[in-house]
Amino acid sequence: MNFDFHYYGTHCAARLAGFSREEAEIIATSAQMVDDFTCKVTPRPKRVSCHTYAELFQMNFKITAWTKEERQKFKEVWSAFHFLPGNFEYTERYTGKTSNKELFGITTKNMSKEDMDEFKYLCLPNSNMAIDMINDMINKHKNCKEYLYLIGVRMHVLADTWSHAYFSGSPNWWVNFADNVENYDDGKWKKDFKLGMGTDPEMPFIFQDNLKNKEFTISPSGKSYESVAYLGHGQIGALPDYGCLHYKYQPKWKKKGEYIEKNNSKIFRNAFVQMTYALKCIKENKNFSKDLNPSFEEGLINTFNKIEKRVFQSYTLDQSEAWKAIIEELYGYTPNLYSVNTWLSKHFQQFESSVEKHVMYFNSYCKQYGTATRFCHKEYDRRTKMHESAVINFEDWDGKQYTVEVINNNLYQYERDKIETIQKVDTFKYITVNGTKWRASVTGKIFNHFYLNNQVQNHTDTVIAYKTWGGKVYLANII
Repeated sequence: MNFDFHYYGTHCAARLAGFSREEAEIIATSAQMVDDFTCKVTPRPKRVSCHTYAELFQMNFKITAWTKEERQKFKEVWSAFHFLPGNFEYTERYTGKTSNKELFGITTKNMSKEDMDEFKYLCLPNSNMAIDMINDMINKHKNCKEYLYLIGVRMHVLADTWSHAYFSGSPNWWVNFADNVENYDDGKWKKDFKLGMGTDPEMPFIFQDNLKNKEFTISPSGKSYESVAYLGHGQIGALPDYGCLHYKYQPKWKKKGEYIEKNNSKIFRNAFVQMTYALKCIKENKNFSKDLNPSFEEGLINTFNKIEKRVFQSYTLDQSEAWKAIIEELYGYTPNLYSVNTWLSKHFQQFESSVEKHVMYFNSYCKQYGTATRFCHKEYDRRTKMHESAVINFEDWDGKQYTVEVINNNLYQYERDKIETIQKVDTFKYITVNGTKWRASVTGKIFNHFYLNNQVQNHTDTVIAYKTWGGKVYLANII
């Protein structure tokens, strides 16, 4: 999303949630500042939340592969603040191609395990991390001096999980390449968007996005599969950030013909409603949940409808004026003019600290939930056959999380920590299957007993639990 939503939209949501004008100013300015807090703000920032176009342009000439440390630093900017990871549970499956012909078909480039791991960092709305991020705000930062600033930072992140959905904050061709864009106009799908290659906007030969002429700047082709040209939604330009657009495109990570459709006015409304709900939960110190239809009083729902019609559906790339008119109508004033240098001269320390706190949270969450090791009875090549698998879900066991996966009708178990770390006898929670309660237990270092109605049943496998997938009941076991 752009300045209009992050600044004016966040300000409006904060007021609707019960924050004062002064509090809303800090929250909204912090939300927009995420896009402007670059190395140009200060010569030696401890942390930045965005890179300049010049930095990205320079990175585009990188030919060698990113090191592990370089990938991590990149994620601490783009994944943490703009493309929050949402696919750790494999909500979305990679069904696209896993090899690519090069040099006129002479050579073949295969998708690596590292590339597949990057797919877990796909940004999705309503992800577990997005929900946890807001509850972390409520439970751990209520009394910190950066409270309002951190709220603003995380409202930016939360809003972008909607507009930036299905892209990743890591530069990766396999995940982020997209083409065959069509726009929806007058009840028909058309291919009349003109998508051109731009560079640094400070350079004179770039052209600006033009809605009337349907001209939009996109990232140029990269020199490698890890080029920053394949960062986020660069391959379709800023289309996800304009509230009035309705379009579809072919992502590389889906099968040919499987398009993703985005009606931005609806997406922006969902983002605004969820942001208002999150801010109300923070303000009232209530738990934030994945409720897609939170209960609001009728007057607030009418306001949402008004904003969708008068703001998001207004046919302009910059919807700031429509936002200002709404805020003026609701509260009798227009938010202060946004100025990076003026605001940071008074609030730099608090904002920089909130950025640091959010990166620490991001790293902690990814370390806990973003890695999974293989745990099954035979080797399985996830690089080329990931599209044949179906992930069921995660389940807690002895304080750790596991995921069960169906691959060609065989069940496998992936573990987040080494199996040797399980040392004690523990009992799994009851699971009801067809009206009967089941449970499993751990003895020593292995899962080795299965219980039916508290009676031990002999079983040749080490049983974990029953799961339901596609209407069928599966038994997760280790053979």
